[in-house]
Amino acid sequence: MPRTKLTADKIKRQALPASGAVELVDTEVPGLICRITRGGAKTMAVKGRIKGGPTFRISLGAYTLRPLGGNDGWRARARVIMAQARDGHDPRIQKPVHPPLPKARVRITPPSGDIQSRVAALIPAIVAAAPRIDADGELPADLLEALFEAGLFRLLLPRAIGGAELHPRELFELMETIAAADGSVAWCLAQAAGCSMAAAYLPLAAADQVFADPRAVLAWGPGQGKAVIVDGGYRVTGVWNFASGGRHASWFGGRCRIAGPGAGPDGEPQSQSDGTPLQRTLLFPRADVTLTDTWDVIGLRGTGSDRYAVTDLFVPDAFGFAPDYTLVPQADTPRFADGTLYRLPAQSVYGCAFAGIALGIARGAMDAFEALARDKAPRGGAPRLREDAVAQFEVGKAETRLRAARAFVRETAETLWNDVAAGGSYTPDHRIAIRMAVTHAIHEAKDAVGAVYHAAGTTSVFASQPFERRLRDANTVTQQLQGRLAFFQLIGQHLLGLDPDIRLV
Repeated sequence: MPRTKLTADKIKRQALPASGAVELVDTEVPGLICRITRGGAKTMAVKGRIKGGPTFRISLGAYTLRPLGGNDGWRARARVIMAQARDGHDPRIQKPVHPPLPKARVRITPPSGDIQSRVAALIPAIVAAAPRIDADGELPADLLEALFEAGLFRLLLPRAIGGAELHPRELFELMETIAAADGSVAWCLAQAAGCSMAAAYLPLAAADQVFADPRAVLAWGPGQGKAVIVDGGYRVTGVWNFASGGRHASWFGGRCRIAGPGAGPDGEPQSQSDGTPLQRTLLFPRADVTLTDTWDVIGLRGTGSDRYAVTDLFVPDAFGFAPDYTLVPQADTPRFADGTLYRLPAQSVYGCAFAGIALGIARGAMDAFEALARDKAPRGGAPRLREDAVAQFEVGKAETRLRAARAFVRETAETLWNDVAAGGSYTPDHRIAIRMAVTHAIHEAKDAVGAVYHAAGTTSVFASQPFERRLRDANTVTQQLQGRLAFFQLIGQHLLGLDPDIRLV
């Protein structure tokens, strides 16, 4: 095939043929064959496409280079060409929005010891850091390092890429233990765990790229973006909120409405066969995100659940999946990890985690009250607080409610797992049962914290005591989607034989 040898120097000088095949030379491994075609804009892109992966571009003139052949070493050659062109300090050069997908998957050796032991070893450090976390609005670097070392950001990641792939009941129990020390730490871990379930629905190479770093964290939150279909992926613009853990995240995700070519620069909105908007959740690196500090709240202050945005960002096809995969996974849902966990709706798994957090916050408040009651003597010569009849009643009632709520969540999580593991479908009855258990537990926990907060008297109002932080955190959990009291109406409709919309239940 006749072709022109194209050097990095020619690229920089735009000494390019009008069209035809070219061979990229001056690279570490020569032989990448491309075709030049003129574009309408004053740009030229060194462009390569990995099957199922990203597209590489460099803007340099009025041309587009498209790979026609050559061996699979072209990815390395494309990187070299980009580096060579950047050496010319041409201001029109754009870095690739994603590094190339690795040829070989990265395997991470899990930390030694069981997860429960690793968590137990970290509890004193979490307790000590809690006041600082609440004041600073984020997890401190030293604690983050310990959490990474313990593998606690990989609890729901597939085992195939170095995750723990936990049973939801185990996740519930771990979050309960951690939240008893600090709710914000548990919330960040739970949110990262839930987001990491998405790895199963990505192409394996893309999942590897996102989670290859043992300190990788994926964060996202509600909002809406627009993704315009382009060659090899999408151009994404959007704003999203409540990215819990975003201040230590390495990747972000955002749900986007898909638009196709035409109908102006923003594209024509696409719809599914049933008329509903076509959407995808797309993932992008932290470096491409604008993060805005909006998290000035009363509770769970340390989660740093900020606003984030991207503008006209290219995201390759491989870094996206249909949101419905995680809402209602089906037998034919494309995924590389097919364990029982990934046949459950992410919403239900999140629910188990957040119920554990609520009950853990309450457990921390109960433990603090019991310690206080042993020594505190109310004014006026009254006996110690633990001998007060009202305090005894409140503690007894709160403990009963917490244990009942905990048992309900554990039993329900175990049942749904066993049914699906045995080959059954995740039914509306399963969804309703876990919703009852989760939302009930969140509100039982909030009431238990309120009871001991009031029973503790004036001690509870001091910031140096754990009660007021627990009260703020517990009430904040109830305001998240999982705590909506309106769910009980849908539960009632289902139990009475009606057909409510329970996709988000």
